[in-house]
Amino acid sequence: MTKFDIRACRRLADTITAKADAALDYPTMLVFDGFARAWRRQVDLLEVNAEVTASVNAHIGARVRQRRHEMGLSTEDVAELCGIAAAQIRRYEAGDAVIQAALVWRLSRGLDRPVDFFYPERATP
Repeated sequence: MTKFDIRACRRLADTITAKADAALDYPTMLVFDGFARAWRRQVDLLEVNAEVTASVNAHIGARVRQRRHEMGLSTEDVAELCGIAAAQIRRYEAGDAVIQAALVWRLSRGLDRPVDFFYPERATP
């Protein structure tokens, strides 16, 4: 999920919390409070997953840059070898773009490395 989704979930949790606070009777307040807690848990999970995804993307980008330098190639050369736009290679190396599995496979073929070369052994937030 994107950061927008995290913000949307957070806004929904805040709205439901306000409804719980404004409830006129105890059972209604409990229902809204339960929903608000569930949405807050979802926000927490989304934030952790976003951090892990960002760290994996940064790691893969660093490995692409490392291999590119080892081979003495420019981003344009790598782009041509892998069939990916040079601007996209630069975004991957900067950690600004999500790198999908199919693209990692194309990078591994173009840079002559196994796919697991690009992934960290363990992703931690």
